[in-house]
Amino acid sequence: MKLKSFKIIPNSLPDSTILLDFIPTSNDSAIAFYFDFSDESWESEEKSSPFYLIKSKEIKNIKIDFINIPLEDRIIWHRTSIFKTNTDIGVLTDCNVVYLYENIEKVPRRISIDYSELKINQEKNVCEIKHTGFSDDNVIPFLFKYEHTYGNYISLLTINNENYTAKWGERVQLLAEDFPQQFSDWLEEELFSDLTPIIESIIRVEGYLIACTRGRHLSNKESCEIIKLDSKGRLVETLYSIKLQVGNVSKSKIEDVECKFSHSHKYAILTTQYKNYKWKSKQKLFDLKKRKIINIEMPEGYSDYKIIDHFDNTFWLQEKKYSKQLATDNTNEEPY
Repeated sequence: MKLKSFKIIPNSLPDSTILLDFIPTSNDSAIAFYFDFSDESWESEEKSSPFYLIKSKEIKNIKIDFINIPLEDRIIWHRTSIFKTNTDIGVLTDCNVVYLYENIEKVPRRISIDYSELKINQEKNVCEIKHTGFSDDNVIPFLFKYEHTYGNYISLLTINNENYTAKWGERVQLLAEDFPQQFSDWLEEELFSDLTPIIESIIRVEGYLIACTRGRHLSNKESCEIIKLDSKGRLVETLYSIKLQVGNVSKSKIEDVECKFSHSHKYAILTTQYKNYKWKSKQKLFDLKKRKIINIEMPEGYSDYKIIDHFDNTFWLQEKKYSKQLATDNTNEEPY
């Protein structure tokens, strides 16, 4: 697929500003969470909001109406998360309250969350949200991790818009029996038989969980896989798998692929981290319905730009990772 209708979005933010979170809301607008690393006091009342409303011709700072909670006072450790349901934008500052916006520039609905199922024991572990997913309904997947533990687990946040309640579900973890490994001896089996792949990103579509996982194998191999799970975390099928060279090899031979999902629920966006990988730093898309890899070709002069999302038949792109500079492209997606 060759991108042909590339449009740069004017951006007057300081060069010290980086993009941390991004949610497209239409084919020419999005909500962005920017952070100015030259000033770490953004959470103070005197500091302007780090949220920005992006339009095709401008990026403007917006004051989002929610009560920020100092990190040291939060039940769980994570920075403020933004996510998208099928109807609203959500802002999560702690595990016990969520703010929902039908219009990001208007007053939100504040909803308390029942978090008893998280079973947080602050005396033993520090619980942290590692990744915020998104959904085509009001059940949002989040990835949690406890300090000094291997792997992570999923908890679904169910939001009821009719009675203004929300509740975390039980922990959902992958089962080792769904991901069998070949061991060379009994000691390896004893040490590693209960290990499962680590989930790196996740979405929920049509009642199923779609996740990108990273799993270590023997002989310095690692797999990056896109898998489909049921609501209990059981493997339904593997949609796509890549074997990567990692571990005790020279730096010139290390391979890595980063995977994230588009808010259109249509693509997994695959980005190589090392030029020596066979994709030669080029991105690819994996069509989740057609189960097909799509090659991406950037317009001449814009090879530094990478796709970061797709929504409403529009690709959103960023100039290098964390860069403030964004662009859009609504090239007709067919044919590949």
